[in-house]
Amino acid sequence: MTTKLFAPTCGELFNITESSDEVFANEIAGRGIFIIPEDQQNLILAPCDGKIAFLHDSNHAVMIETKEIVVLIHIGIDTITMKGKCFEPCVKVHDIVKVGAPLMKVNFSMIKQKGLKCDVIITIAEPLNVQIKYPATSFIAAGEELIEVNIKEESF
Repeated sequence: MTTKLFAPTCGELFNITESSDEVFANEIAGRGIFIIPEDQQNLILAPCDGKIAFLHDSNHAVMIETKEIVVLIHIGIDTITMKGKCFEPCVKVHDIVKVGAPLMKVNFSMIKQKGLKCDVIITIAEPLNVQIKYPATSFIAAGEELIEVNIKEESF
């Protein structure tokens, strides 16, 4: 089964293993990719159709559950320390979203002013046995196809 994810923002693309956050770089929170958003961006869009399964109290992370996978969108590095001050959710837990729907308004300028990174991290939190087809580009526009996710067949 193949699931396509679309870019939740526009910016420069990097493999998750290049993240400055060790949890993401070591793929502990799943395999994925991250985007350093362009300066004028302030909206995070749904990368897929699904149900909002989780919204962190500080609003810096949201999970979307599809029929096949669970996608984590984590906004910024160490932005939990901001206690939600630069995040305004457009959704709540159990909402049904379509690809491209607004998930979160983000004040990236405020994040930068605090000396934090604005990386928008997209991982496949579940299942862990996935193959990802990465884009052959280093820049992406919001709404463009980002990655293809295939669930590997279990071999016994």
